[in-house]
Amino acid sequence: MVKVLTIDDSVFMRTVIRDMLSKDPSIEVVGTASNGIDGLEKIQSLKPDVVTLDIEMPKMNGLDLLRELQKVRVRPKVLMLSSLTSKDAEATVEAIRLVLMISCSNQKIFPMSVTSAMNWWPKSSIS
Repeated sequence: MVKVLTIDDSVFMRTVIRDMLSKDPSIEVVGTASNGIDGLEKIQSLKPDVVTLDIEMPKMNGLDLLRELQKVRVRPKVLMLSSLTSKDAEATVEAIRLVLMISCSNQKIFPMSVTSAMNWWPKSSIS
């Protein structure tokens, strides 16, 4: 079973992601967090296999969480999900750069396109 933690400041997005993933019996949503600080603590305590991570959040954003994740032992796979527009492309590029830096020291975290994510994720959860 794949354990997933969703980190997003939007209650709506956390609910949509949790409900979508919960439809697949091979996926267990082990928790949610509304900001990077709470998310980092839950990564350590819940030890998820995968984290869905928003970029823009209060207290600690997704980019800062990725920077902090480089310093800890528990490093789940990270799937960046964001509603940022093209004017916020710099944040997206920075997220990719950080994930690439982490992947050099830990093969469990990697960047992927939406197409790659759809191919990687269990087929039964993408319907």
